[in-house]
Amino acid sequence: MYLTRTWCVAELVTARLHQLDATLLALPHFFMPSDAFIDEFESMAQSKIDLASWGFGAADITETIRWLRTLRSFTLQSPLGRSQITDVVNFLTGTSRPSSEVVESDCLILADQESMEAVATAHILRHFMAPHVLHLCNVLPKVLGATDKIKRTTQSLDTSNVSYRPLLLVMVCTHGCLVSGHMVDWVLQAYRVASSCNVLPVTAEDGFQIPPPTALQELQRHPKVQSARDFHAAQTYVKVLKAIFVQVAVHFLPQSFSESSLELKAKQVASRLQREHSANLSSLLDMTTTGSETLRTFSSGQPTTPLRTLSVESGVDDTLVMMQTSMECSQEDYVEEAF
Repeated sequence: MYLTRTWCVAELVTARLHQLDATLLALPHFFMPSDAFIDEFESMAQSKIDLASWGFGAADITETIRWLRTLRSFTLQSPLGRSQITDVVNFLTGTSRPSSEVVESDCLILADQESMEAVATAHILRHFMAPHVLHLCNVLPKVLGATDKIKRTTQSLDTSNVSYRPLLLVMVCTHGCLVSGHMVDWVLQAYRVASSCNVLPVTAEDGFQIPPPTALQELQRHPKVQSARDFHAAQTYVKVLKAIFVQVAVHFLPQSFSESSLELKAKQVASRLQREHSANLSSLLDMTTTGSETLRTFSSGQPTTPLRTLSVESGVDDTLVMMQTSMECSQEDYVEEAF
């Protein structure tokens, strides 16, 4: 996949031509390209990659792919956890720092643990979000690992008020994530603290589409959803997903965006989470359950014009389909209009 992305190929060729010191970080299923692959890749590159705009030819690409064989390499293992990231840093820097202590956080990023790229995207998002949400949480944002659970961690500093600060969740949406066992468990755990939990969907892969209500209903019969041990877990899971996807998702695509664009998108995610009066998961569930509430956004504590009305006549499912179609056409327009 990496070698078929234009930007990635261009960066590799540029690094080789400038004789930069490089290290190959290999994902678990990465294989070193064979000569047959390189020959086939050369013909594909000539037809699909605008070589002239990058200032090099097909021969530069094939030589660069062969150059990969000469680099020192570090193979990542799945799942990608905090300790392994520390190992990578030590390998690249020649140091021997211990893995940092895992701390609790009120800002959690959820990603499909079965997808290395989804987890890597979550860590990139965490890096760019950190400066913007640090003052909201007791610590920096945290990417949940395979053994982590969603739970309340901190209380208000005002001891006369026992209410909790909102738990901020970012759901990294990639292909197959909705049938990931970890994602199913986390969404159900979020449901248990819905009244003090804000969840924002972030699409992190080209081609990912928010599933229509009919597709969400199909999820109830998926084995990994059925295997959840909670009572009525499958129905609850679908109900929570409907509530989450009422919101407009933010696009965050490390494989396609520049660094400045990623920073801007991460700031947008943090801004969406920081809305003092943004609807919590419990409120979103009420909207999708009753089908008669109005989805509002708030700025400085004041309600603005509703983005969408969930009408009884049309039904929640029809409304979600309408919202899905609208979001595919102009998600960014709605974000700018509402926030």
